[in-house]
Amino acid sequence: MSDYGLDVVDTRQRLARFLAIQNTYLSTFQMLGALGLLLGTAGLAVVELRSVLERRGEMALMRASGFGVNRLVWLVLLENLLLLATGLAVGSGAALVSLLPHMVPQGAGVPWTTLGWLLVLITAVGVIAAWLATRRALAAPLVPALRGE
Repeated sequence: MSDYGLDVVDTRQRLARFLAIQNTYLSTFQMLGALGLLLGTAGLAVVELRSVLERRGEMALMRASGFGVNRLVWLVLLENLLLLATGLAVGSGAALVSLLPHMVPQGAGVPWTTLGWLLVLITAVGVIAAWLATRRALAAPLVPALRGE
C-alpha cells in the first residue's frame, strides 16, 4: 500500500519526532528568557545607579547634617532591597499564576532548585549594584553636591 501513500511508523518514533520539535521550541524560548533576565538585571543596576546619582545632593545634605556614610549606604540598600523584593515577589507570583493551569492537570515538573538559585542570583546582583552605586555617589565631594541643593 506504499504506492498509495500509506506510511506505517511506530507510535513511539512519531511521538519522539514531535517531542524533538517541541523541545527545540522550548529551549529557544528558554534562551530568550535568559537573555531577558540578563538584560533586566543590567537594567536594574543602571536604574539604581541613576537613582542614587540623581539624589546625590540630597545625600550630601544628609551627610552635612550628621548622617554617616555607612548609615546612608544602609538606607539606600534597604530602600532598593524593598523594591527588589517587591518586584521579585510580583514577578514570581505572576509566573506561578500563569503556569498553574499547566502544572496542576498535567503534573509538569518544575525545577524549583534552579528557580531558587536564579532568584538568589538576581537578589545578589541587585544588592551589589545598589551598594556600588551608593558608594560611588557618596565618594563625590560634598561641597559641589550641596551647591545644587
